[in-house]
Amino acid sequence: MADRYVKKKGGTLLQFVTEYFLLNIGMLGWIVAKKVKGQRFEDIFSKETVPILYSISIVLIFLALGISTYKIISGNFGSKGSKVSKVFSDVDKRKKEKPFNKVEIDNIEQVEGWSSVKAVRKRRFSTRDIVLMLVVTGIFAVLVLFRLGSHRVPETYQDFKVGEKGQNEIILNFNGKVNLSKIYIYLGYNSKRSISFSCWDEASKGWNVLDANHNIESAFAWNEVDFNNREFTSLGMVLMEGEARIHEIVCVDSNGNRVFPSNADNYPNLFDEQGLFPGIRTYYDQSMFDEVYHARTAYEFLHQLPIYENTHPPLGKTIISIGIKIFGMNPFGWRIMCAIAGILMMPLMYLLAFYMFRKTSTAFFAAIILGTGFMNFALARIATLDIIVEFFVLLMFALMFGFVKALEKGKSLKIQFLWLFLCGLAMGVAISVKWTGVWCASRQVDN
Repeated sequence: MADRYVKKKGGTLLQFVTEYFLLNIGMLGWIVAKKVKGQRFEDIFSKETVPILYSISIVLIFLALGISTYKIISGNFGSKGSKVSKVFSDVDKRKKEKPFNKVEIDNIEQVEGWSSVKAVRKRRFSTRDIVLMLVVTGIFAVLVLFRLGSHRVPETYQDFKVGEKGQNEIILNFNGKVNLSKIYIYLGYNSKRSISFSCWDEASKGWNVLDANHNIESAFAWNEVDFNNREFTSLGMVLMEGEARIHEIVCVDSNGNRVFPSNADNYPNLFDEQGLFPGIRTYYDQSMFDEVYHARTAYEFLHQLPIYENTHPPLGKTIISIGIKIFGMNPFGWRIMCAIAGILMMPLMYLLAFYMFRKTSTAFFAAIILGTGFMNFALARIATLDIIVEFFVLLMFALMFGFVKALEKGKSLKIQFLWLFLCGLAMGVAISVKWTGVWCASRQVDN
């Protein structure tokens, strides 16, 4: 709709590329400033930078919106001889190109007694389209795969279980009194474990309970327990319910230095990978958001463990498990298949847009919007089901478009059936990944 409106005014959407990027940069700066204000990045940004970042972001946002509004109202879209127009505008290229072989008459409309016939000259998928498609896909792939996730996290573990004597507690002894600031527990595939923490009291010769029911929330992540610089000679940890798999424990003193228990040999699998502790915890080294469900369930599929997440069909988690099987149970391993799905969407979007509009500029612009809208970029970098179902839904609509075109052109029944069969296959896969696919399939049927 925007494309048609702007063209009536004598411009193209490509003449808004600068404003589009200004808007995205402004929105990104505003989001970062908001996170900084919540002290999520206090180690990277100082609090004094927040007002400056907010101001710059707001200026960029209003500048982009203001310039775009002025262009649309005034009809002044800038120089038609700009580099963008010269490179991507089909209008400028048609004078130098050979006449098209075929003319397709399409979109015959009857509106309140008058009719219009729109002639669309066919344009073939050229070398320029291939180059542009590969370039935008390559740039997107580099950005998605850059620091996607760590290849190394704690792998050895020890299982603890309530009800078995000596199997539900950990007692850490230290050489004399130690001032502990925090401990970090890398939890295995079990999440939301309840642990009681106690401190040994030399005076009473007994245990003082510090927290009778502390919840360790995240699976395959460094869970922080804050002791506020308390002195310990011994630290007791008791699992309160069920069972838990702990991969590593790191104790940190008030100066940020690691403290090694004197009896660490009693728990060889809990203190053998201390060098893998990142110091500053980021999502590069651990699970984030719904990865605690989907990556965990993929791991459970591989190891034939009881399944935790069953709110959606299993195919998406099975696809994620392929990366885990190849690269191991680490952030890179559980994210790589989602990254591949996000990357493959770029050429798919380019092809769909090209064959819908038969224009290089429109196809390129559609791919740019997909790659720079940030939602697709973010989903491609985390192990959730959304990007996988998104890929198969887009494929489903692309194949349905192919079927409709084959039907319009009177292609053979075999060709029509092939398009329809592949569309149904993509639809089935999408539904088997996440229930969102059902809604998307129903929209396709209605349309």
